[in-house]
This record gives sequence, structure tokens and C-alpha cells, in this order.
Amino acid sequence: RFYANGAEAIEPIKGTDPITLPTPTRSGYRFMGWYTDVAFAGEPVNSTYYSSIELEQTLYAKWLSEEEYLLSMLDGSSYDKAYILKTGVPFEVTIDTAGEEIYFVFTATEKKNYTFFSTGIADTFGYLYDANKSLLLSNDDTDSESNFTITTELDKDATVYIKVKLYSTAPIGEFAVNVI
Repeated sequence: RFYANGAEAIEPIKGTDPITLPTPTRSGYRFMGWYTDVAFAGEPVNSTYYSSIELEQTLYAKWLSEEEYLLSMLDGSSYDKAYILKTGVPFEVTIDTAGEEIYFVFTATEKKNYTFFSTGIADTFGYLYDANKSLLLSNDDTDSESNFTITTELDKDATVYIKVKLYSTAPIGEFAVNVI
């Protein structure tokens, strides 16, 4: 049996031969696989599934909205996987590998001066790049707490990237990045 969780109903399939699982569609969502657990624990089952006539198994469709899917793909490890910064919403970061760099992307909602900054006890260094990934500005130790601050004027809908790393004397640490 298939529990499609909002997609069109799928007829049950029985048999002991390998079954190629159907791929349902649901407007505005991405199908993330079939799970044997209603809470989607573990990994999804393979696309070729073995069923048994004696055992009736229910498979549950996992869905993510387009926004949830995009956010799940972001890990801050590169420009392409940059975390999305929003005005006034601090983004907490932990660097647990020496030399790791964390990337953020920000799109201006209006033409004005924006200030990008870190908070916390970690000694951060910040770099601001334009949409073409060309360095615009960088900063280290603006205040007594060893946090970076970069202020720049952006046009409405301008996209910039912020790269943050820890100063070399502190290979790991926690901090937050914000924009106002």
C-alpha cells in the first residue's frame, strides 16, 4: 500500500518479484522518496522494492515544499550552497574544522546602506563579494569583541555574498552573522 500524503492515490502492488516503485507528483512539492516509517526515519527504500504476498507493507511518501527543498540543499560550504541571510535575522554558525569558510548570500530588498556583521566570542574575518564573486570589501576586528563589520550601499535586488572564516589563532568556534 502507498500513502501518498497529498498526491493522487496509488493502487497497492503485491507480489514477490521486484517492484519498481511509482514516483508520485504533487504541485509545489518535491518527492523525497518512499519510507516504511510514517515519521520518515532512516533512509528511503530503494526504487526497486521487494514485497511479499504474506506481508502487507505500507510505504509513505515524503514531500518537501520547494522552499524546504532549497534550504535542505544549503550547507554554507560554497557560493552555490550559501546560506540565505535575511535582514535582522541572526544566522548561528559553528566552525568545527580548522580553516573552514562559511558562505552566505543576501539580496537587498531596497536601495540603502546595509551592515553585515558577526557577533559572539569567536574572532571572525568577513569578506563581501558582488554577484560575480568579485571581492568588494573585507574586515577584521571592528570592535573589542573581534567581530567583523562591513557596511555598504546596495541597490534594490542586488545580490551579494559574504564569506566568513575564523582568524587563524582560533581554528574552531561559534558565532552569528547578521545584516541590518
